[in-house]
Amino acid sequence: YEISLGLVGSEMCIRDRGANVLQQLYNWVDAFIVGHVEGQLAMGSVGATTTSVNLFVTVITGFTLGLNVLMAQRHGAGETHKVAKTLSLFALILGGAFLVIAVPGYFFAGELLVLLDTTQDMLPLSTQYLSVIFLGMPFLAVYNTYSAALRALGDSRAPFLSVLVSSLVNIALDILLVAIIPWGVRGAAIATVFSQAAMTVFIIAYAAKMHPELRFVRPVKADLPLLKEGIALFFYTDDSR
Repeated sequence: YEISLGLVGSEMCIRDRGANVLQQLYNWVDAFIVGHVEGQLAMGSVGATTTSVNLFVTVITGFTLGLNVLMAQRHGAGETHKVAKTLSLFALILGGAFLVIAVPGYFFAGELLVLLDTTQDMLPLSTQYLSVIFLGMPFLAVYNTYSAALRALGDSRAPFLSVLVSSLVNIALDILLVAIIPWGVRGAAIATVFSQAAMTVFIIAYAAKMHPELRFVRPVKADLPLLKEGIALFFYTDDSR
């Protein structure tokens, strides 16, 4: 029994790690395909945004790792209704927070890249790419919140498969919007955001259908103790990594 439990735990860990890695590979795939079609300057321009993109992805996954712990505790204590409450509250908060970040990010991506010492020859294309990528951040935030809830219930397969399929869709759309329809780096960014949006819609629908206890519950008011607990776990998991 202990061996079986260990194997299941290892499998879940591998899926979780794999999903996190795949989320950070969107940028690499975009750079690879753009480079083969548009040339070295375009590839370098997309690559120049990697630090910015991975920073936001790391913040999102780090925060939702803390939420995973919180929701797993609720589920283990038999307080399933609190899992839905936690999921709904933080899906709204994180989605809203990154929407607030995404809007100015779209308009001021160039200024951010200047602060990061992006070279002048890469700056125009890097700005085109990053400005669109910012629009996908709210989708990533909501996806990772639902992914944390599913993993708390022991379902790590769906989050992994959804991000895996999304990565494959991103590759196909990159080819379409870069190689066939010559939209360049902007086309690659659009492909990524569309893939992330589709992944998010899928996991929300999957959670509602396969796990009714995860259906969205409209928060009547902000639960400050729950909010503080979720934020505290983010800093705890961030320090322990």
